Amino acid sequence: MDGIEAVRRPAASYHAQAVARGLDPWTPFQLVLSEVERAGYVAEAIEPGSAQLDGALAKLLPDMGLILYSDTGDPFQHALLVAHELGHALFGDAVERCDVQPDRQGDESADDTGHVIAHGPRQRREIQMDMFARELVLPRPFVRAQHLEHDLGAMDIALRMGAHYDSVAQQLLDALLVPEAPPSKARPTIKLQSEQTQAAYSEITPYLLEAGPGTGKTETLVGRVTWLLGNQTVLPGEILVLTYSNKAAGELSARIAGDNVDALAEMWIGTFHAFGRDLIHAFGDRVHRSRTPHFIDRVRGIELLEHEVPKLDLYRLGELYDPTQTLDKALEAIARAQDEMCDAATYTALAQAQLDRARALPDDGSDSHVEALENAEVACDIATIYTRYEALKREQSLVDYGDYVMLGARLLETDADAQNYARRYAHVLVDEYQDVNEASVRLLKALCPGGRGLWAVGDPRQSIYRFRGASSRNIARFGVDFPSGRGSTLARNHRSREEIVKLVSHFGTGMTRVAGSGDPAFRPYEKLGPVRGPCGVTPELIVYPRTSCAAPALADMIAASVTQDASYRDHCILVTSNVKLATIARQLEELEIPTLFLGSLFERGEVKDVLSLLSLLNDKRAGAIVRVACMAEFAMSLDDVATMLRTLRSTAEAPDWIRHPDTVANAQSESGGAGVRALAATLNAVDRTQFISRIVCELLLDHSRLAARLAARTDPAGTTAAMAVWQLVNFTRTQRGRESHDISRMIARIRRLIQLGEGRELSQLPAAAQSIDAVRLMTIHGAKGLEFNSVHLLGLNEDTLPKTQRDKGFAPPEGMIQHARGSCSEELDASHREEQECLLYVALSRAQERLYLYRADQDERETRRPPSSFVERLKPFITERSLEPSRALPPAPCANAVSITLPEKWSVPAWQIDVYRKCQRRFLYVHLLGAGTALQKTVLRRVHDAVHDVCNVLADRVVMPECDALRDMVTAACSHPDIADHGNAYGLLDLATRLVQRYADARAQTTRRDHPEFQMSVAGVIVSARPHEILETPDGTVLRLLKTGHAAKKFGDTVEARMIVIEAGFDIPEASVEVLYLADAAAPEAVSTKRDTRAQNALNKMLITAVERIAEGVFPTQPHHSVCANCPALLQCNALPAGALNLRAD
Repeated sequence: MDGIEAVRRPAASYHAQAVARGLDPWTPFQLVLSEVERAGYVAEAIEPGSAQLDGALAKLLPDMGLILYSDTGDPFQHALLVAHELGHALFGDAVERCDVQPDRQGDESADDTGHVIAHGPRQRREIQMDMFARELVLPRPFVRAQHLEHDLGAMDIALRMGAHYDSVAQQLLDALLVPEAPPSKARPTIKLQSEQTQAAYSEITPYLLEAGPGTGKTETLVGRVTWLLGNQTVLPGEILVLTYSNKAAGELSARIAGDNVDALAEMWIGTFHAFGRDLIHAFGDRVHRSRTPHFIDRVRGIELLEHEVPKLDLYRLGELYDPTQTLDKALEAIARAQDEMCDAATYTALAQAQLDRARALPDDGSDSHVEALENAEVACDIATIYTRYEALKREQSLVDYGDYVMLGARLLETDADAQNYARRYAHVLVDEYQDVNEASVRLLKALCPGGRGLWAVGDPRQSIYRFRGASSRNIARFGVDFPSGRGSTLARNHRSREEIVKLVSHFGTGMTRVAGSGDPAFRPYEKLGPVRGPCGVTPELIVYPRTSCAAPALADMIAASVTQDASYRDHCILVTSNVKLATIARQLEELEIPTLFLGSLFERGEVKDVLSLLSLLNDKRAGAIVRVACMAEFAMSLDDVATMLRTLRSTAEAPDWIRHPDTVANAQSESGGAGVRALAATLNAVDRTQFISRIVCELLLDHSRLAARLAARTDPAGTTAAMAVWQLVNFTRTQRGRESHDISRMIARIRRLIQLGEGRELSQLPAAAQSIDAVRLMTIHGAKGLEFNSVHLLGLNEDTLPKTQRDKGFAPPEGMIQHARGSCSEELDASHREEQECLLYVALSRAQERLYLYRADQDERETRRPPSSFVERLKPFITERSLEPSRALPPAPCANAVSITLPEKWSVPAWQIDVYRKCQRRFLYVHLLGAGTALQKTVLRRVHDAVHDVCNVLADRVVMPECDALRDMVTAACSHPDIADHGNAYGLLDLATRLVQRYADARAQTTRRDHPEFQMSVAGVIVSARPHEILETPDGTVLRLLKTGHAAKKFGDTVEARMIVIEAGFDIPEASVEVLYLADAAAPEAVSTKRDTRAQNALNKMLITAVERIAEGVFPTQPHHSVCANCPALLQCNALPAGALNLRAD
């Protein structure tokens, strides 16, 4: 049970006792006053803004037995204010000034990608008291019963009680969608062993404790705090504890609170980033920010920069169509520079020096010369982007994640007031020291001059965060960074059975270390010793036949264990990537093995249900109706859906079917019409003027039984689905600006989060989920610091672990990485190899009782998959056996054929056949049904649309207009407000004009030639293709295709290009084919004009296969986050109403 639940339960108990005494639960203020009196206090209302309140809304005066509260005239608010102060009184921690925010969620507050910057203890306590207050006034069991048993919605409860809607809704969501946490178990008191005592009680600093896995490092750190408070003249406010994760900070706070509750409120415990944030909030004006800067995540960083790209003079990275991926990698490079305390000016100097060296090399045309020049030019581009990014952040007072530590360190190094502020901390304790990077070390050096008061603990073999500049070498360099440093080791493992400890120790002592210049000599890694005895079972390597047998093999192993009285929650599956994790979780569910895993929040079906309902509110074409029609409340057949979509697109202006449902319902079957009317009634009842978070709550709690239906499911899959929707509501609450009330903008943001793989923190489950009896699934990174009864580690194949470093991103300029071992590339390679070993070490050491390793023998083509190179090093301490799974994966639901009838003489453009070949499901939704939500286009996309529109007009012109006329045409095409009202409107217009001018220039000395579209009859279906234009040039006839963006790989292999080439061979045999890419500012690119029998047969086979599979209703999915994010059918995917589809020609 976490700290939040620890205060909510007593509050609910107080409420129940009060009701049992005869108090009315519908008059919460009277109930709270009764509890105040029972606690021996008096509540007194005073004038708002009174000096007695000291700037707060309420205040506890424990010595006087008095609670003062601002008389706002709102009894419900009075109840919450007084209950908050009562919580402080009952839990014995009066504070000078309270921060009452009763509507916030119980878990740590997060930004709008779920990224948490941990609170300090005082802030955490305020959150706890808000939760206590809300639970005393509106206990979850009470509101749950009102909703499920008495059919009252959140608005009904709020009106009857005189309560605030948001408070009621939050309590209802917590009650319905989050499982009840089990009673907490008292943590056993652990007496420190002699080697732990030696470290915890050390009077010498700086001090570094090297602690292997399971050796009690956390107990030792807590023991250090206890010793400082109990045996030394140390005030709690002089202690600073820094960690690298919010979970670790919370765990340390909970453990320290056991014996030091009062002291905890004065200590500072949190992450390096949270501490840096506090420094910036105190002294932000010293680093060109305000003292309340706004945090921006990766997505908002891209939004900040994407409009700047066209006006930056870039060598290589001038992406003019969709710079999302380029900017994502650029911001990753900038974040890595921040880890090294490298600012934009330093980065620019290093990049320019690298470019000068590359240009000085003799141009021998070799690949190495080209690569050196290209890398240097990319580094200069990153420098240009970095410089502009920093300028924008300063202008708008913004900070990103990397700024927190880098700017915090700079403040402590250069600002006297910040240095005075830091002197309050006489003792600085650091957890997981192997995860520090250069910026963290610089912060510690400034915080603890000469290492004064510094005490750290870490394990170099568990350094797995290399992507943010961490290095196990920082353990070895501790004596270099802090020359007077001392230390000791912990090597007695209390966690795992002897067989596992021996395996972990054997692998760990042989791990690779590469020394760099200035590194001290490495000490040999110390062997781990087991405290627990043997279990009689050696760790196993399970070899399953094929890659696809991973989930069935896991299912067999876990099911066998559960049959022998184990629980599903005893098992944890570890993998190396989030993508693999999602696949395994889905497959295990299909094999009826319960799992505890949210995965990618926005790609979950129940979350898409809610988002689809939302999207219908401002989409008159009802693009998301396919998924909504699958809901029980609004059920429609597939043919009814097709009819509705066809009706809505039959007119230029779609009818307002929500207010006038009969405009579409009358054309449907009786049941389909009923579904439309029920849906329209639900959407009509929603107040669209509210924030999105309020709309979602109304949909879930007031105008449907969606939340109640989720609450009714008690199986692990159902409970996880409910928590996913709860997490979605929290996400909507954190949206800022237009995304808080503009549904299209919020969904566009969600698309980008999916595309970039951001927002993984949103997949974190609330603490109460740990009570669910289901298999845990996580990446090795996610398992750091945890332990499990039985661990199943997938991926012991050569191509998985160790993983080959494929995408290194943009290489840093030479000289950026401090203490590099050779060139930057050599340092990154060495660090990657070390990290792969550390990953395996961490994974092996998570197991307490049983450890199972897995690898595939072959891939799906029956090609052998060699074992990991690590297997040979593990062999003395593992046994190996083959396993033929007893179960097979069922076919995916989307693989089932759709009963479909195509219209006679059906015609389809060749480019749509290309869509089918890439993703059959997208073709079904978008091109057969006409479903799909409109994409929220970036301003650059709108510029390209305008360019395409102008070029389409110019294609029919014999003579190209003069420059002024051309610019007038472009200006008219760029009249969309997103372009015309943009801060960089002139630059965007200039970009559009340049692209159109390139098209006009390419038409010089050509004559346009008319020609009908090319057609082929394939199995009764007409497939058509048309080039952008056919031109007579001095070199002959040219069929030209036009793309406004950058060159695409293998465009010549598309059905569209092949068909134009081959059909032109019959009608215009002398013609060549080319593609003009306007964004590349290059000559048109020739397309291969193979027109022989082999090429024709290949095209015919492609077309026949596609057309026949379409007629057979074969529409499986081919998911990939970077592609799916920009698909119009993202919200509908994997949902399809029952029934046959009878297509009619439009």
